[in-house]
Amino acid sequence: MVGREKQEGFCLFCDFFILIRRDDMFDVVVIGAGIMGAAVSRELSKYELKILLLVKENDVSCGTTKANSAIVHAGYDAKEGSLMAKYNVLGNAMYEKLCEEV
Repeated sequence: MVGREKQEGFCLFCDFFILIRRDDMFDVVVIGAGIMGAAVSRELSKYELKILLLVKENDVSCGTTKANSAIVHAGYDAKEGSLMAKYNVLGNAMYEKLCEEV
């Protein structure tokens, strides 16, 4: 694109750089577009919020997420009754719905 090198910021969904002015205000800033950053941004986009997704790389999932094993860990090692066990069960149940939607 013409003038791309003169722009600041990167619009992940538009595939072009955008200018972010100092006086721009956002309700939420999500740092990173790995699996968590992308999922959080996607969920927040369902609400009337102005969201900024900051990405260091030139594409999504270029950091830690890129090296994952693609295994959904069920949380079998979490101590029974702990918050981790509770959220492992809740989060695991969300994967099927998320896969259907995306």
